[in-house]
Amino acid sequence: MKLQNYSTQLIAFLTILLFVYACNPLQKLEPIKYIEFGSSFVAPPVVRVGQSIAFQTGEKTTGASNYLWNFGFKNKTSNEKNPVFAYDSIGNYNVTLSVQINKLNGKITNDTTRKITVIPVTDSVTLATAGKVFGSSNADELVTSVTRLNNGNYVVVGRENISDMWVGLVSPAGVLIDSLDNASFKLTNSLITPRDVLATKDGGFVIVGSILAGGGDRDAFILKFNQDGDLDWGDVSTNSSNDEYYSGTVEVTSNGNDILIVGLTTAESSRPVVVLHQFSSKGKLIGGLPTGESDFLGNVVIQNEATAVCSSCRGEVLESVLVDNNQARFLVGGTSVDNPVVIEYVVNLTLPTLVANRAVSVLTNYSGTAKAVKQLTGGRYAVAGTLRIGNNETNLKAFVARLDQIGANITAWDNTFQVYSDDFIGIAEDSQNNIVVLGVNENPLSKKDISLTKFKRDGRGEMIKTILIGNSEDNIPTNFFRNTVTNELVIIGSVPEPSTFLLKRKNIFFLRTTTEF
Repeated sequence: MKLQNYSTQLIAFLTILLFVYACNPLQKLEPIKYIEFGSSFVAPPVVRVGQSIAFQTGEKTTGASNYLWNFGFKNKTSNEKNPVFAYDSIGNYNVTLSVQINKLNGKITNDTTRKITVIPVTDSVTLATAGKVFGSSNADELVTSVTRLNNGNYVVVGRENISDMWVGLVSPAGVLIDSLDNASFKLTNSLITPRDVLATKDGGFVIVGSILAGGGDRDAFILKFNQDGDLDWGDVSTNSSNDEYYSGTVEVTSNGNDILIVGLTTAESSRPVVVLHQFSSKGKLIGGLPTGESDFLGNVVIQNEATAVCSSCRGEVLESVLVDNNQARFLVGGTSVDNPVVIEYVVNLTLPTLVANRAVSVLTNYSGTAKAVKQLTGGRYAVAGTLRIGNNETNLKAFVARLDQIGANITAWDNTFQVYSDDFIGIAEDSQNNIVVLGVNENPLSKKDISLTKFKRDGRGEMIKTILIGNSEDNIPTNFFRNTVTNELVIIGSVPEPSTFLLKRKNIFFLRTTTEF
């Protein structure tokens, strides 16, 4: 009897234990998440031309009976659940996925659209084979200008560790021949910025720019070198109380190979003025008009007192063009209030009188800044720069325009340009006189790249081609020009040194590529 009671109790205990064990998983179960049916998919927001994109449907499409993809490109579609597709042209494309599910009460259809940006393939091979990198591992270099000398070599100028100037002589093959000893032409212990270099007819070259003076303002400087890279003479303009810098140079022969220097200056009124200084071939400053400072040839204010045109103009860049031995043309690019502006000065060089005729064109259709101006073959003009898109400073759009004359607010054509985030900084021409624009492209795939974009000179200025040059590091171009002898484009800029540190020093790159790229 006792054994039977014990067995009964054991069975009851095991039954209770089994019941508790069986009920325990129920306590851990979670309610099934409700997923509303609809269209959803995953795709990268930025891709390269030719890159295969694997489109993946999202969990909202579970149970769909039909799929229809529209890639927003040449009417290309697909009925696959997870298709693979590649774009062969750059641009922004709207991809739409439409899905359908069968219900008891009928069919339900839903669609969603996402934008995909397609950018060019970044060409790192060109930089590796045709480009050279200069610079010391113990210094930070910034390059600003380049020109071709009479003997075929190039001279590249820039800044080293803020206070020193870097001058390099480079062979036609891009080999650094010599880096000039800056101790022989050191101007100051303060910040120095070379802005332009000009090859002179005697085989040498001239460098102009600015130094930061002790009072906090900038003083303009000029340095003349012979063909061997030795300093002939130099001058620093410290007579003016204005913040001034030389930014363009032309050489005239009417007075024994005199050199005319042009500088953009911020006057006390905060309006830019053009300051003209003329030096003899031996470095003697030639006197000019009495404008309050004996060494000024002219002090031409952009402000038009009669019409108040360009009362708020800002000069950013300048190109100097020698018309003949008696005249020179200076093109100033910048901003007029919110719009890009181009200002033309035609200066009579005949002493002792100086006449400056000025014309102003404002691109009223755009809000932004002109960062490059150039007189084209045949007397027309091109201007390029960056547009403002509200307060967005990280996703820039560039522009380029052709003007048949300066002085009218009318363009022969104008185009905006945006691969991802773009800034146009230089203009040249190819062998067919099409317009080639140098820029900086910033994208999430390869950071900052060099961009080269070609536009038709005539017609509506249609874009012919655009390429990117760079790699996984920032490659920032600063200047370029066309070598008409070899029909090459010579591009200079900055590239980070190989380093594991977060803050990397910069080196100088020197890149040659064909104008037909």
